[in-house]
Amino acid sequence: MKARDKKVRAAISAAVTAYIKGEAEMAAVSGLVAANRGRSPLEQGPFTRENRWGQTGRQFGMQLRTMMQLRTLK
Repeated sequence: MKARDKKVRAAISAAVTAYIKGEAEMAAVSGLVAANRGRSPLEQGPFTRENRWGQTGRQFGMQLRTMMQLRTLK
């Protein structure tokens, strides 16, 4: 029974450690997000918002060009 108890204790301590590490990472990320509020997109750094509509338009243009090069459009 002692070997099983050691395994259970090890599993519990690993779970608690993982939880604490996850909480610390979330706190760090939320701190960065809060620090970026009120800044211009150029000042925000890696937490900028993606322009989905612009991406879609660019992809469409690239596909259209490829189709024209392959002469699928006449």
